[in-house]
Amino acid sequence: MQLLFAMDNMTLKQYVVFISSTIIVTLVFFTLITAQRVFAQTSPIDSIKQNISSRTDDIKKLEQEILEYKVQLDVVGTQKKTLQGAVQTLDLSRAKLGKDIQLTQKKIERTNSTIDDLSNNITYKERKINQNKLVIANIIHKIDESDSDTMLEVLLSNSSISTFFEDIDNIAKLQISIGDNVKSLERLKEELGQSKTAHLTEKKTLSGFNVQLADQKEIADRERQAQLSLLRTTKNKESNYKKMLSEREERKKKFEREIDDFEAQLRAVINPNNFPTSG
Repeated sequence: MQLLFAMDNMTLKQYVVFISSTIIVTLVFFTLITAQRVFAQTSPIDSIKQNISSRTDDIKKLEQEILEYKVQLDVVGTQKKTLQGAVQTLDLSRAKLGKDIQLTQKKIERTNSTIDDLSNNITYKERKINQNKLVIANIIHKIDESDSDTMLEVLLSNSSISTFFEDIDNIAKLQISIGDNVKSLERLKEELGQSKTAHLTEKKTLSGFNVQLADQKEIADRERQAQLSLLRTTKNKESNYKKMLSEREERKKKFEREIDDFEAQLRAVINPNNFPTSG
C-alpha cells in the first residue's frame, strides 16, 4: 500500500528513475555475490598453479646448472687423466735416469780403479827401468875399467885368457839382454801411459755424462712436482664440482616432489570427489 501510495504521488519520470535504480542496485548486488563466489573458487587454483610454475622455472634453472657442472666434470676428468699420465711418464723417466746415473757412477768407479792400476804399473815399470839402467851403467863402468887394465893385470886377475874373454862375452850379452829389457819396459810404459790417457778421457766423458743425467733428473723432479700440484688442484676442482652437482640434483628432486604435492592439491581443488570423505 505504501509502495502504491508512493507511486501515486510520483510523476512518471520519477517512477522510471526509481525502478531503474532499484534494478541497477539489485544487479550490482548479485554481481558482487557471484564474483565473490567465483573468486573464492578460483583463487586457490591460481595460487597452486603459480607455485607449480615457479618450481618448474626453478627446475629448469637447476637442470641448466646440472648440465654445466657435468660438462665441467668431463673437462676436469680429462685433465686429471692427462696429468696422471704425465706424472706416470715422469716417474718412469726419473726411474730410468736414476738407474743411468747409478750405472754411469759405477763405470766411473771402474775407470778410476783402472787408472789407479795403470798408474801403479807405470810407477813399477819406471822403477824397473831405472834399476836396469843402473845395472847397465855398472856393467859399462866395469867394462871401462877392464879396458884400462894392462895385459899383465888381466892375466893376473884371471886364470886364463880364455876365461877373461868369456867373462867379457857374458858381460856383453848381459848388457844386450838388459838393454832389450829396458826397451821392452819403456814400450810397455808408453802403452800404459796411452791407456791411462784413454781412461782419463773416458772418465772425463763419463763425468760429463753423469752431470748431464743429474741435470735431467733434477728437471724431471721439478716437472713432476709441478704436475702433481696441478693434479691436486684438478682433483679439488673435481671434488667441488661433484659436490655442487649433487646439491643441485638433490634440490631438483625436492622441487619435483613439491610439484607432485602441488598437482595433488590442484586435483583435490578441481574435483574434491576424487578424494574420499571422512566418516
